[in-house]
Amino acid sequence: FISLVVWYIVWALMTIASSGGATSSACGAASNIWIFCLMVVIIGPIIGCIAALIIAVAQMPAVQVIPVLMNLGMALWGFIMWVTMSQACADFFTGT
Repeated sequence: FISLVVWYIVWALMTIASSGGATSSACGAASNIWIFCLMVVIIGPIIGCIAALIIAVAQMPAVQVIPVLMNLGMALWGFIMWVTMSQACADFFTGT
């Protein structure tokens, strides 16, 4: 299990580092897609792990709502970002 987590972290950091140039494109800067991916791939899982540790150690079941609300917020953010994106940027990101 630990090796899987380590590989995920390495993959996530390499992916985010190699895609940093996406912010230099007009579509990347306009849509904040890189920041969204950073939140979904790195920040979200880290906060989920911290919340799980707090729940396990401090016996605070109310903390369980944090990852749920965070995932809901990111899903809404992604949906709004995709719906408001121009057709040219959608074509750019999908590669068509």
